[in-house]
Amino acid sequence: MTQDHKPVRRVRILQYALFGAFVYCYFGVLVSERLMACAYSLFPNFTIRFLLSFPHFFGCLALCIFLPLLIYCNKRWSLFKRCGSLTRQVLYLTLLFFVVGLIPVADELTILELRTARLIALHKNDEALELGRRYASDSPRLQMLRLRALGTIDRMGASFFEMPGSYHPFSDRIQAERLVNEPIGRGGYAYLREGDSTFSVPPAMAALLDGNLDRFAGTVPRKYLIDRHPETIPVAFRQALVLYVRLTTHPILSYQDEATEANYRDFISRRDSIRKQFPRDVKDAERAERNLMADDFYGTYWFYYFYECPDRKFGL
Repeated sequence: MTQDHKPVRRVRILQYALFGAFVYCYFGVLVSERLMACAYSLFPNFTIRFLLSFPHFFGCLALCIFLPLLIYCNKRWSLFKRCGSLTRQVLYLTLLFFVVGLIPVADELTILELRTARLIALHKNDEALELGRRYASDSPRLQMLRLRALGTIDRMGASFFEMPGSYHPFSDRIQAERLVNEPIGRGGYAYLREGDSTFSVPPAMAALLDGNLDRFAGTVPRKYLIDRHPETIPVAFRQALVLYVRLTTHPILSYQDEATEANYRDFISRRDSIRKQFPRDVKDAERAERNLMADDFYGTYWFYYFYECPDRKFGL
């Protein structure tokens, strides 16, 4: 008789395992960032000390609540037995999971922003920068969070334009910068710890984002201009300086860098060859040019300036 009950017990374990896996993944992965933000708004100190580095806590907590509840309800009202065969039981569970998964919790971009903000609060800046590197969409808030993760102007100038992203107007970036410094509980994107400093984009970097080479020339740190070793200057700054000297009629500074000059000539040469292949009067020529230039030059400031920034002073 004992052997007759073993298959039934295995069936129940399968059902409970499926339900438990779904609950854990839903609360510990899918909505964990939203729950972390809510927890911080209610209990900021507790969240910072105990929860911030453990988002799967919410999955464990939900598992401890809902799985015993399901077991109790099944024993009390024989829920699984009423569903019929094992196949039908698994089908009903799958349908339940599907319906719950359709409930809008947060869009993917918002989750990416919240997760990036949490990693920055944990001082895992490199991990925050890797997050969403293959994600095509972008927002002013995510752009500001990545700039904050880069931290110093050297890292911003060396790495920021290599990351996926797009141009955002000055007004949107100012609002996003405010939100990056605003606590999560007040609608911002900051898990503030004691002693955390306020973030602001350095003037030279802001000028590059705006495509304003004249303002960049006036705000670029002078240590870069007197440095006789160009390789120590952030690559985006080198490219912007070469571009400024070439495009400005009366530059307020001088800069020479043979290697970067050679790369810029390659940039122009590649553009000219593409334009011979796709003349301007050909349909979608501009899109084709942008895509082909991105294959070789995405990640350079030149590509950002000419193909991403609509407010630039000089055309290509």
